[in-house]
Amino acid sequence: METLGKSELRVISTKECLHEMQKGFGDDVVSLRTIQRWYREFKMGKASFEDEPLSGRPNKEVISEMVGAVDSEVFANPHNTYKQLEETLKISSAAINSILHEHLLVRKLSCWWVPHKLTEPLKAES
Repeated sequence: METLGKSELRVISTKECLHEMQKGFGDDVVSLRTIQRWYREFKMGKASFEDEPLSGRPNKEVISEMVGAVDSEVFANPHNTYKQLEETLKISSAAINSILHEHLLVRKLSCWWVPHKLTEPLKAES
């Protein structure tokens, strides 16, 4: 399949484009409506097929720096509540909950954050 240049893309119709794509990649490559949408977007100035960033609910991804910050804050101030951790670290309560219980494996016990499983150094301290 020969590569079409930018100027050639403007010359061929959406149906011709679909036909060329089907010749090169098979019949189920893409729909005519998708090609029409691409043409419309290129005509409006879009120059890339990359997805635009989405708005709405923030990503729930927990970053290693956040885990480190929560870990050091809990170690320094084991009496802190969720609210205090939120205000100090500027992290949502859902992220703090995930970090504490899934990453750091600690739970609140009598106003202290306590590890679920004690490591050898912690066993030696008690």
